[in-house]
Amino acid sequence: MNILFFLTPKSDVAYIFENETLRQTLEKMEHRKFSCIPLLSLDGKYKGSISEGDLLWGMKNLNCTEKNENLKCSRTERSREHFHYGNPTKSNI
Repeated sequence: MNILFFLTPKSDVAYIFENETLRQTLEKMEHRKFSCIPLLSLDGKYKGSISEGDLLWGMKNLNCTEKNENLKCSRTERSREHFHYGNPTKSNI
């Protein structure tokens, strides 16, 4: 079996560089539907991974939430609905 069959070409791999902005990172993750993305140094070395949670907590700690104080969480688009196990009814949704 040829291992090259399972490898993804580097040109098709999504990643961010450590100097990319928060917006660029979120857009890349949204486009690829990733919840985590590799972080590379400017010389291309792997530095770690950034997750959605890392970004959210980072935004909170950087006080990026000030202008969103009055934004209701119900206005946030969700990628899917989450139901309780069993039959979804209006009482448990």
